[in-house]
Amino acid sequence: YSLPDDLLSGVGLRIMSAIILGLPIIGTWLHWLIFGGDFPSDLMLDRFYIAHVLILPGIILGLIAAHLALVWYQKHTQFPGAGRTENNVVGVRIMPVFATKAIGYGLLTAGVLALMSGLTTINAIWNIGPYNPSQVSAGSQPDVYMLWTDGVARVMPAWELYIGNYTIPSAFWVALVCGAMVVLLFAYPWIEKNATGDDAHHNLLQRPRDVPVRTGIGAMAITFFLLVTISGGNDHIAHFFQISLNAMTWFGRIGVIILPPIAYYITHRICVGLQRSDRAVLEHGIETGVIKQMPNGAFVEIHQPLGPVDEHGHPVPLAYAGATVPKRMNQLGFADRIARGSLIKADDQRFTDAAVETAHANEREEKAMLENLQEANRAKDREAGLLD
Repeated sequence: YSLPDDLLSGVGLRIMSAIILGLPIIGTWLHWLIFGGDFPSDLMLDRFYIAHVLILPGIILGLIAAHLALVWYQKHTQFPGAGRTENNVVGVRIMPVFATKAIGYGLLTAGVLALMSGLTTINAIWNIGPYNPSQVSAGSQPDVYMLWTDGVARVMPAWELYIGNYTIPSAFWVALVCGAMVVLLFAYPWIEKNATGDDAHHNLLQRPRDVPVRTGIGAMAITFFLLVTISGGNDHIAHFFQISLNAMTWFGRIGVIILPPIAYYITHRICVGLQRSDRAVLEHGIETGVIKQMPNGAFVEIHQPLGPVDEHGHPVPLAYAGATVPKRMNQLGFADRIARGSLIKADDQRFTDAAVETAHANEREEKAMLENLQEANRAKDREAGLLD
């Protein structure tokens, strides 16, 4: 997108040049440092080509290596479940489960790319034409992954500030908002850690309903991002639906202020409602759908307790452990397991029984391996004096 080989790419590069020039004090110096002169410069194409074929691929490879190193060092996170604690990580074997998934996803990706290459047109630059600094194509939008930046530029009012001998143009606010979005995206974990005071190491994930504030903030961010992304193509939307372009622009301006707080409130209330639903099941049991008439004529629904009952037959309330709470009787094993086989014919009963026995044996083996690993870790901790 930043290589000026066609008119659309050149226009995008010119927009980036204007935003850099709009930065107060350092804008001109930074522009000459990046472009090697005024736009368009003689060094511009050579610099950006090397950045595309050498620097950017190197950065991507470095990030991939850093990601793999972090996964190896910190391990993956996991939802609460049997045998899973904050002090361990329960994974799966490379063979056959993980390898099968990886190969399947790889083949699926290759198949989708093959279909796209044969059935769709990607970047039809012959319809756009070569780049000419004196031309700007009408109705041009950046690629979808950069559409939000163009949306910020379209909804931002044309505000200019004059401070002494310096002028802060409206393009500066575009760079400020886009930069703030990226910085907040990476800085949020540290912001939440400092706000909550929780700096412990965690291996267990939290369900979105259990942290309504965090989930609501995420809904706010997604709403803001979607609005500026839609605003990046507001001229096409206005043309297709035959509505005013100014109305679309003001919808984006007002929406980015009003809709994110509304999304936060709705998401927060949904999370709280889901928490209450889980705790109601833990306290009273699962609704069975069986209606019983009492001697006094009242009708009550029978609940299936998830735990023990007291001397009066009432369920003993259970503590919420952060895991999924069953809400239907089928989730407690009252429904038979899914039959094995194809859509037309079921497998032979001998093969079905053998597969079930193999699955049970694998579960027992994994449990034994996990218990042995935990016992070995506890023994090492006792030898190191970390445990009494």
